[in-house]
Amino acid sequence: MSTAVVEISALDDVTDSGGESCLQDTAGSLIDPMRIEALLSDQNTCIKQTPSGTEKSYQDECKDFSIDDVAAPDSSYNCEWTTTRLRLPSPLPASNDDSQQEHFLCLPINVDENTPTNELFENTTYEESKGYVDEDLNLSHKLRHAALNKYLSSIPSLSQHKMFDKSVPVKYNNGSLHHLITAVNSGRVINVLQGEIANCTPSQADVLVSDDATTCHIVALRSICRSKLGKDEILATMAHVDGAGYEACLRDAVLEHAKYHSRDGHSEEFTESSIGHNSHQQIDISIHMMGGFNDPDGSSIKITDDILQVFSRLAREFDEMAHPSIALNNSIKMKLETCLVSGANDDGTGSPIGRGLGINVVTGEVFLAEVEENINVVNKTGSDLISLDGDLHLLTNNQQMLVEGPESLLRSVRLWAAAFHPFKQEHKLIVIHRHDHDCLTIEPFMFGPHPSAKFICYMDDTNLLQMTSTSPLVEKPNFAAKVRESLEFMNRTNTREIFEDMNGVYQPIEFHRVGLNGWVRKSKEK
Repeated sequence: MSTAVVEISALDDVTDSGGESCLQDTAGSLIDPMRIEALLSDQNTCIKQTPSGTEKSYQDECKDFSIDDVAAPDSSYNCEWTTTRLRLPSPLPASNDDSQQEHFLCLPINVDENTPTNELFENTTYEESKGYVDEDLNLSHKLRHAALNKYLSSIPSLSQHKMFDKSVPVKYNNGSLHHLITAVNSGRVINVLQGEIANCTPSQADVLVSDDATTCHIVALRSICRSKLGKDEILATMAHVDGAGYEACLRDAVLEHAKYHSRDGHSEEFTESSIGHNSHQQIDISIHMMGGFNDPDGSSIKITDDILQVFSRLAREFDEMAHPSIALNNSIKMKLETCLVSGANDDGTGSPIGRGLGINVVTGEVFLAEVEENINVVNKTGSDLISLDGDLHLLTNNQQMLVEGPESLLRSVRLWAAAFHPFKQEHKLIVIHRHDHDCLTIEPFMFGPHPSAKFICYMDDTNLLQMTSTSPLVEKPNFAAKVRESLEFMNRTNTREIFEDMNGVYQPIEFHRVGLNGWVRKSKEK
């Protein structure tokens, strides 16, 4: 589910042609990269500058994947590219040769607008081109997004080999390949909803998962570092990003991995300047991204670009910290292992291939995932369940197993609180689980009944979708029902009833895991 979080309180109440009262969203739309890409024919080979200054065609690097062509800007306009320090998986078979060349992500930095628009849109009528050549839009910026979208779709090592059977074309790898995550088939699960982020160690969870993404992007980070004792230390993070502008949150998430691996004990203080000055081996951070499609508004590629820019800046900062005076084995390397996003995640019909992403915390395996809706699993006699780490857990009588996690309805209300009470919410990803705290936490947020929420609940499904989703044509069948459930919950309670303690102070709600995926609420402090 990709909820359109707009400031409902600021929307105008207008009347449509049928005399019905409705809420009007005055936000402008983005250019459609899919329609621009259709105009980019006769592709040329994209030349990238490697850090050493040697020109190398990525088309040559991808021969083993039987790719016929590599997407690049059309020769009708010029596009400048920059090489980032964000590493890519090698398109060549693994080698024991340490001198094997590393490969880095390229990003477009400038597109020449000298191409006359009548040539660029020569096969498009005036009515169809409105919004693409709007004077209020930065055409160069939109063309850069189109070039990035095409480039990412051309690198099979980022989109296909991790998620799909290489013998099957990506467009035929449909939703049936999503692994259904239930309360009993995947070990201990932490489910991350839209606008949330969680990190954990293998001792805390077996699988991190997030679902219901259309234009949203799901980002998984997994870092590994061999400690002084020769033991691999692992930390994993999952985030469900619903828009651009989360740089601070993503930066904090990556630095949390550096912090976790860069300390010699839980009491050691950490600062960014201390990275690299520890006794651990190299810290390898793998990045996996999934989400978006070729949506008409171009929302997906905007999110893609924003996230990649953040990770590219961090990768360069980490590389620059590797001063000759610092041992090489103290460095931090970031690699973009999976990037099934925007056009690369489009099935060819304007619909996303992947909507959910899961990661095995121990092995690092990533897979398309779907989270089963909450159900109650009642065990009359008590039974033994074994998590993926081999530990035995008892499912006690009448234990509720929640793969969606505790209070998923309350957590979903946070999105609507941001829409109906925009001046009381911070624009940030909400941390629900930390590696140093064995609880799933719901932080207090401001919400309560709102007249517009009641109005939306009375809409039919078609109008509700148009009002509340960034991608109404591709949402799941249960989208409208879930929105109504959230808004109805919001309208019958408020922040005080949920979060206020006996002293009148708003307190987080904490849940402890019981068994595999049972959760017990921690008592409120008196």
